[in-house]
Amino acid sequence: MTSIEESEETEVADGLFASQVVAGEEMNIQHADFEPGAVLEEHSHHHEQITFIYEGEFDIIIDGDRHTMEAGDVCVIDGHTPHKVVNETDEVASAVDIFHPARQTPPWEQDD
Repeated sequence: MTSIEESEETEVADGLFASQVVAGEEMNIQHADFEPGAVLEEHSHHHEQITFIYEGEFDIIIDGDRHTMEAGDVCVIDGHTPHKVVNETDEVASAVDIFHPARQTPPWEQDD
C-alpha cells in the first residue's frame, strides 16, 4: 500500500511535476501537478490512459479536439492517440492517470 504523498515527484516539464505512484502487473497509476502555465506537449504512447482531475482545471487536446477538464472530470485516451495538456489558469491542477498496460518505468525515468 502507498499514497500520492509518499511518491517522489519529478519536474518533467516547466511547471509539471509527476510521480509514479504504484505499478502492478497490468496497470499503473501516476500523479501530476500542473502549475499555472504548465504545458505537457503533444505526445502519444501505446498505453490506454484514463485521466481523473481532482483539483483545479486544465485543457486537454485529444486528437486535435480541445476539452476543458475541471475537478471531478474523467476522460479516456485510447492508445496511440495524440494528446496535450495546458493549464492556462492561475491555479494548480492535480490529476491521476491510470495506464494499461502498465508503465513499469515512467518516461522521465527511462534512459534514452
